[in-house]
This record gives sequence, structure tokens and C-alpha cells, in this order.
Amino acid sequence: MRGSYEKPGAPGVNNFETIDGLWVVDQLKKGVKVGFIGGGEHSGTALGGLLVSELTRKGLYDAFRARRCYATSGLNATIDFRSGDTPMGGVVNPGDTAFQFAAEAAEAIHELQIVLNGEEWRQIPGNGLDLRQEWQISLKKGDFCYCRLIFKNNEIIWTSPIWAE
Repeated sequence: MRGSYEKPGAPGVNNFETIDGLWVVDQLKKGVKVGFIGGGEHSGTALGGLLVSELTRKGLYDAFRARRCYATSGLNATIDFRSGDTPMGGVVNPGDTAFQFAAEAAEAIHELQIVLNGEEWRQIPGNGLDLRQEWQISLKKGDFCYCRLIFKNNEIIWTSPIWAE
């Protein structure tokens, strides 16, 4: 059994008994800024990844504090989601915003789902073990964008959001 607390009906959700308003997307819509990380509770295999400047305690700590992290349902992969020089977990100015996404994995990628304010904005088909994509969105103050990477074996990776303020 694998799941997430992203929102009702999102990929990976397994009949959790969660009180309305306490899903991650509910909190993001209220302006709470959190990074996504996986955990292997109840013998699960979920993992987390970090974008670090250096592989030291300080580098790890800085990445956690800056929300430069992503959650996986158990798959190892290299992920980079950013807007220019602003990595996932960061804040950009409202307006026309260019995003970049890159992934390399040992499993075949089914699709990239771009999520804007908690709703799927666009789906990009995968084709192989890596995927690179760029897009532009006009963001308003308070908007947030993150990505879901869905693999052909049903594993999932969620990036932390980028917010507009």
C-alpha cells in the first residue's frame, strides 16, 4: 500500500481517513510553505531527495530549510525543478514565469504532471528514462506550482512547490 496526503483523488492516494482541510494542497492554498518529503512509515519504502550545494551536514540542513526537497514513493531518481536560478522550494515574482524540469531515473517515465494551485495544469508524456521540459505560466501572487512524475511501474515523485509572491 502506497499513498500520499497530497489531496483527495491524487495519484497514489489509498483511502486514508483524513479530515477535510488537512491535505497538503489545502495547506498550500492557505499560504503555508512546506517542502515535500517521503517517509517509509509502516514498513513502506518511500524516500526523499534533496538538492544540496554540498554533501555535508550543513548542506543537508540548508536544503531542508530552503525546501529544496522532493518525495518519492520509493524510486531513486535525480530531479531538478526550478524557475531560472530559483530551485523548488523557492519564491519568484508574480508575472510570466519560465519553469524548467529535468529527471533521470532507472525506470521508464510515464508522464510529467504539472500542478498549478493544486490542479493538473498540463501532462507531458514520458519516453524513456529521462525527461527534460520547459514551460511558461503567468503567475499571480499566492500561486504555486509543483510537479508529479509518474512512472510506468506506478511509482511517483512529487517536487516541492515554487511560490509567487
